[in-house]
Amino acid sequence: MNQKSLLFDKIFETSTDAIIVFDEDLRIIKTSQSIHKILGYTEEEMLGNNVKSLIYVKDTAILEKEAKKANEPRTSSLSFFPHRLSFLQKGSQAFFSVLRKP
Repeated sequence: MNQKSLLFDKIFETSTDAIIVFDEDLRIIKTSQSIHKILGYTEEEMLGNNVKSLIYVKDTAILEKEAKKANEPRTSSLSFFPHRLSFLQKGSQAFFSVLRKP
């Protein structure tokens, strides 16, 4: 592993931010510990699943639109994500809403 990968992993593992990383097919490939604490799902329950399964149904169209933009040549991530998304917490009807601040 190179130095940048090690640094990324260290930052990711110690971050207090709730982070979900997914691929172009919206499959979850990496999660932070904070997202597990907030939503109640284990890493094993999340990895490999479609991120849409965790998002309030009315927000999935927004996610798909922004993910499509992220796959365009000039962008590589959803770090610019300007919308509010609501995530379903395990075992409840409660949602955890995320709004990225500019």
